[in-house]
Amino acid sequence: MIPNEELTVEAVAQHLGITARTLHYYEEMGLIEPTCRTAGGH
Repeated sequence: MIPNEELTVEAVAQHLGITARTLHYYEEMGLIEPTCRTAGGH
């Protein structure tokens, strides 16, 4: 991975060996925070 590269949830999940849903769950639980969001909230 390139430092400061913007990645999709799917790409991060695949790199970590988890599902995108698990990554979203971690966010909902406050375990992680996104570094940025698109104008559409994604």
